[in-house]
Amino acid sequence: MDNGILTIPTIELNDGTELILRNLTAFEQRQNCIEYFTSYAFFMDGLIDAVKDVELLQQKGIIINILGSAEEAVNLFNNIGKGLSPRNPIFSSVIKDLENYHNKSWNKRKANLMQNYFNTPWASISVGAAVFLLILTIIQTVCSILQLKP
Repeated sequence: MDNGILTIPTIELNDGTELILRNLTAFEQRQNCIEYFTSYAFFMDGLIDAVKDVELLQQKGIIINILGSAEEAVNLFNNIGKGLSPRNPIFSSVIKDLENYHNKSWNKRKANLMQNYFNTPWASISVGAAVFLLILTIIQTVCSILQLKP
């Protein structure tokens, strides 16, 4: 995570994805090796709880869903994540960074503004126009005050 931007590689979800991930995580659980796939499945299960999450990840190009519906992708990651607990989670520092970033009050306010007030370009343009008009009004007031003084 760099300056609040999380970079996740693209994954294509198809009919064989669950089988492959299950086999890879089972292999890692049986062997004494670094648990890349187990940590990835655990991490993605933490990110994906609802259809909205999958749709956002699809929009950002992180998930290419060939399964048919976003609900199937939710079920895939939630089912793979059941019973998984990586011995040494690779993404634990990323998760801590995400939680710290999320818990900062400025970031929460910024996200609220972006989601509720600046969700369309027209909203941003109208706020910019309002600020511009406010500045012009202040300048006009200052000029009027300066003209009154002899």
